[in-house]
Amino acid sequence: GAETGATVNGSVIVALNGGNFAGTIEAGSGTVTGKKIVITGTEATVNIADGAADAIIKLDGGFCEPQFNGSELTGYLFTDIYGIPAQAITINGSAVTAENGIYQLNDGESNVVVETKVKVEVNKNANYVAGYDDGTFLPQNNITRAEAITLLTRLVTDESNIVGKVKADYDDVQDGAWYESYIGIFQKLGFLDSISGKHGAEIYPNQNITRGEFVELIYQISALSDLSSSMKLKSFSDVDADKYPYIGAVNFAVSEGIIVGYDDGTFKPDNPITRAEVVTIVNRFLGRIPNGAEGTVSFSDISDHWA
Repeated sequence: GAETGATVNGSVIVALNGGNFAGTIEAGSGTVTGKKIVITGTEATVNIADGAADAIIKLDGGFCEPQFNGSELTGYLFTDIYGIPAQAITINGSAVTAENGIYQLNDGESNVVVETKVKVEVNKNANYVAGYDDGTFLPQNNITRAEAITLLTRLVTDESNIVGKVKADYDDVQDGAWYESYIGIFQKLGFLDSISGKHGAEIYPNQNITRGEFVELIYQISALSDLSSSMKLKSFSDVDADKYPYIGAVNFAVSEGIIVGYDDGTFKPDNPITRAEVVTIVNRFLGRIPNGAEGTVSFSDISDHWA
């Protein structure tokens, strides 16, 4: 079936999610004054009458978003599957480049191939955390959702690939916010669906992340690694296995030795997580064990801290 977008700047855009499309594109009973565009995959069949659409874009990989200046179509934005503007694509068999991902297509049918050179996988040697300018780490400080997502993004891709390039689609993430691209790529990967707000429209970037939510994010990115255990080895008195929304993440983290909980048998899932706890959990997830080697980064405020 097809999903038909609303009339935008006098143009109609139809995104086809598989299947067939036939007929004439119309704006109700009115006339379409702008472009009539069909965007679909390579496997879909598009059978429309002559003049029913100005442009048919058959897409292999990535995404396409027509760009407008008022009512004028200015080009097409092509991104890879992570939302990163594609600097090179293939149009009807010919390689074409554009630094900003905006391409010009002729009317008629265009077969477009979008490939990505960005790797998204768990890097067990990632440099993912830093202290403050005064040489401290502040291990007992809490960490916001935006900070946690930023830190975890560094585990799975080179941040230079995404910063300033990937957009986020949340009502409470402003364009150009320092954390937008980090949140954007995790959103594209589907890692934030379980911790987003009502109807998935908000992510609350400046709210402190809880212990349970952080473990849930670790669980999400574990899909990119070779960890796949789901065996439950212990339970916590304050985590209801039937009702807690992140019970799968807790079970995973316990079975992998990523979390052990407190001496009283609790996990305190709704407590804000501290910076020290974050680093401990991530290091366990990555399989890192301090070996006392010289050259290890040190901070002025951690010598007597448990972590």
